[in-house]
Amino acid sequence: MKKLLVFLLLFFVCNADAGASDLADDYIDMAAGYAVNGKYSDALNYIDKILKIEPGNTRAKKLKTDLQRVINPASRSYLYETNQQLRPVLDAKDDVQKEFNLLTAALNANPDNAAANYLLAEIYRQNCDMASAAVRYEKAAKTLPQSYLGLAECKLTLKDCVGALAAVNNYLKLYPKSDFALAYRAEINFAQGKYKEAQADITSAMAMNDDLSYKFLEGKILFAAGNYRMAKRKLEPLTKEIQTSEIYKYLGLCEYAMQNYTAALLSLDKAIILGDSSLEAKYNEILKKVQ
Repeated sequence: MKKLLVFLLLFFVCNADAGASDLADDYIDMAAGYAVNGKYSDALNYIDKILKIEPGNTRAKKLKTDLQRVINPASRSYLYETNQQLRPVLDAKDDVQKEFNLLTAALNANPDNAAANYLLAEIYRQNCDMASAAVRYEKAAKTLPQSYLGLAECKLTLKDCVGALAAVNNYLKLYPKSDFALAYRAEINFAQGKYKEAQADITSAMAMNDDLSYKFLEGKILFAAGNYRMAKRKLEPLTKEIQTSEIYKYLGLCEYAMQNYTAALLSLDKAIILGDSSLEAKYNEILKKVQ
């Protein structure tokens, strides 16, 4: 529900008129993107940058106040009081079926209601109905560009890489400095085997945001492109903070590709212990090489 509240406040605040500089507008866009993706501290950081440049920027002040309210547990009452037309949906927040019915009714009355289409898409996506979610995101995207990111996720899950790429490119036309959109495009290109394009995008994303998930994706891209030594160099330090079967799988496969069989076994063993039983055959294959 917090994501719903964030979306609603951004819908009302970020579409407001503002006589701000281009730099401030860029920072507003970046703050909005971070907020929609749950990165509230990053969003507030960009808002503070705006206020250092333009202390009187009313839109930045408003967005900062609203985000602080959303982070605060009392945020529901704020939106409830200030957005009366949304009260039925907010009242239904603990009843997904009721919320679904209210949004469906709203769309029967007005099929082009962007907010209702977006919120219904979120329900479909959370229930793994990506095809239905994609339809709703697409309808909402004409008014609410955040929808392009949800649409890209749905398309990628449905193995429609062309559609996913088109959606994220539409978002990047509006927000070219969005690090998470660049990272997502890198993921889409990675899925298509376009490693050069994926590397360019993830490098740009990391220049804006030193995010662990971006570093992990970079390591996977380097591995897939056959740059095993560099992939290992990028991935190994991440294990201090990321300890999943996937990262140890990639480390093990890097070691295997470089014929470091003992090191490969150690990493793959960790990956198997952490739940990736699909690696057992590869582990046994490598084990035969060192016996």
